[in-house]
Amino acid sequence: MATLPVQKEWTASGHDFMEVRNCCYWQNFEGYVVNPNVASPTVRIPTDHIFDAVALTKIMDRLARGEPLS
Repeated sequence: MATLPVQKEWTASGHDFMEVRNCCYWQNFEGYVVNPNVASPTVRIPTDHIFDAVALTKIMDRLARGEPLS
């Protein structure tokens, strides 16, 4: 997750809300092999893989059923 260095610059909250101004994405790297000849590998994560409560629930459900994430 890439955010501003100071948390108060990317979150806001009140008595009835919590707002996050940046987005976190996820990618499953199980089974990926990094080429040992590459000093600094590049990782591309699809922006449709938003990590939120719905995504976390789906991930945990699949793991609970013994299913792979890929």
